[in-house]
Amino acid sequence: MQTIAHSFDNTCDPNFGWGERGVSFVEVMVTIFIMALATSFIIFTIPRSGVEPQDAVRLKSLLERASDRARMIGTPTGLMILDDSYEISDWRGGAWQRVEGTHTAFDSRMQIVVAPGRRQKDDRPDDWPVIVFDPLGHTPPLDLNVIVGRQTHRLTIGPGGKVQLETPDA
Repeated sequence: MQTIAHSFDNTCDPNFGWGERGVSFVEVMVTIFIMALATSFIIFTIPRSGVEPQDAVRLKSLLERASDRARMIGTPTGLMILDDSYEISDWRGGAWQRVEGTHTAFDSRMQIVVAPGRRQKDDRPDDWPVIVFDPLGHTPPLDLNVIVGRQTHRLTIGPGGKVQLETPDA
């Protein structure tokens, strides 16, 4: 029997592979680019702490929509704040009816609170909106605080349903 010896260590063979040793400059640059791209993707997907300004802006936009809607359709329109979402409701048929396409869920860290001393009426039932926009534009003033962690954005609903957003200084 004849024994054939094979060497599995081809690193010493100068003709093995491409015949080059080490890593080229282009390979290093491609690796750095891929790592930078992955790092930037990870950084931009990490949730930021505190209230995202877009949450308060989104609520402001919905409040303005409710105010405009009340005047356009001639029916009281209100903002309902639920446990984990908010939505617009119209007064139709003797009850508050949800307006389709206005239901907006919010993060469990976020709270929407009526500012102390600025309630429209305290003697309303639980299923009554936090704020009601009058179709004639006679909406009582109200402050809503959007709170997450240490940041608070204040939404002020002025007479006539005008909505203003005050953001904390960053």
